[in-house]
Amino acid sequence: MSTSAQEEAQHTLPDDIYQILPGTQFVLETKSYPERFATRFIGGLRGQYFLCKTPSIAEYPTALERLYKGEELIVRFLSRGKAWAFASKVLGRIAKPQPLLFLEFPKAVDSYNLRSSKRIVCYFPVTALINGASPDGVILDLSETGCRLTAPVSVTDLHIGDQIGIDCPVFKATGKNRIIAKIQRITQANGTPELGLAFEDIHPQIHEEILHYIQHSERISVNRT
Repeated sequence: MSTSAQEEAQHTLPDDIYQILPGTQFVLETKSYPERFATRFIGGLRGQYFLCKTPSIAEYPTALERLYKGEELIVRFLSRGKAWAFASKVLGRIAKPQPLLFLEFPKAVDSYNLRSSKRIVCYFPVTALINGASPDGVILDLSETGCRLTAPVSVTDLHIGDQIGIDCPVFKATGKNRIIAKIQRITQANGTPELGLAFEDIHPQIHEEILHYIQHSERISVNRT
């Protein structure tokens, strides 16, 4: 890509793409062998490349085999209340001093508002990790990008933008695989707080399970009408 073409492409990208926070989870989907690998964004050079951690070999034994130089990818992540995706490719990787992966800087990105996701009414028992406490709670509705959760905690201890952890055995989202979400809304129903949450950090396999559940629920709903 020429310098002028590169500059033109940059002008068409939203500002958000230059404001991704270090530590944001990236999910890399390979094209040649459709697999997904979760990793963390580190930084990058504007218009040149994004830099992220090489996915853990312990968690993804095929990572080095699949993420070779030139492999085409779809990169997905959540940021600033939106779900983002862009096409990229592996530019290269290094092993030392830390295993890092260089990705081609996006020429175009797609996004959609998290609030536009359809929510499915449900009743899943969970354990919420909030400010050092771990009360039992319930997920009342669910979408691919967030949920509504109720738990017996004090409203005065909750703030918009706070992060909480969610252990949800139904989706095997427990321990190191628990869901991390950000509080978007706080209401009360019969004296118990209800939290509107946007997922911030979720294991790709758990995300797939949630998508399957939502799609299955939608099919059942259509068949009943």
